[in-house]
Amino acid sequence: MDQSLPSRFWSKVDRYGPTANHMDTRCWVWTGSYRDKKYGSFHFNGKTWAAHRVAFLLHYGEEPEMVLHRCDNKRCVRPDHLYGGDAFDNFIDILERRNNGPVLRFLGGFKKAG
Repeated sequence: MDQSLPSRFWSKVDRYGPTANHMDTRCWVWTGSYRDKKYGSFHFNGKTWAAHRVAFLLHYGEEPEMVLHRCDNKRCVRPDHLYGGDAFDNFIDILERRNNGPVLRFLGGFKKAG
């Protein structure tokens, strides 16, 4: 990984963003470019990446199927507001947020085996 990548990436982050009602810490808001006016975008290795995916990769050193936001702020790139998951996790996350809590967690029993 290019040594200038982290400094180039983090220079586009405002660490004094809002604090979501259900969070104790401020969001780190992406100030670079956006795609579809939703998720931040960042270009490296000849590809345009979602900014929150780059933040996760830089901090945790891995690239999960999906990077989800605990804070519900699509512009947030704060590593401890992000977690790795898959499409099922994303589905459950959406349902829980829509219903204000883990009312559908029982569906977790149907998650893929292994």
